Amino acid sequence: MKVYKHREANCSFLFSDVTCAGFTGYDTTRKLIVLSIRGSHGVHQYYDLWKVGNENGTVPFLGVGRVTKVFHDNFESLWYGGLGEDTQVDREERYMGSRGAVYARNTKHIGAHRASI
Repeated sequence: MKVYKHREANCSFLFSDVTCAGFTGYDTTRKLIVLSIRGSHGVHQYYDLWKVGNENGTVPFLGVGRVTKVFHDNFESLWYGGLGEDTQVDREERYMGSRGAVYARNTKHIGAHRASI
C-alpha cells in the first residue's frame, strides 16, 4: 500500500487554527483506493463544533440521509480542497477502473463522522 497525497484544510468558519486532514493512497494488488480522514484538530475545535453544530442542525446528504451541517461542510472543505480529485487520479493512474474498491478509514472520533460521509 502506498500513500498518494496528503491534504489539509481549515475546517472552521470561526477559527483559523481548526484544521482537518485527509490522505489518499492505493494498493494495486488488492485494487483498493484508500481514503483516510483525520478529524478536526486545534484549540478551538470543540467550541466550533458545538457552536456551529447546534446553530445549523442537519442537512440532507445524497438523498439517503442527513448529517450535521458542520460535518458536511468540513468534509466538503477536504473533498473540494483536492481529496476528491486525488481519488480520481488514483483510480486512473493505477489502472483500477471501475473494478477497484474504496476503503475509508478514520483516525479520530470526529474523523469517523467525516469518513462515514
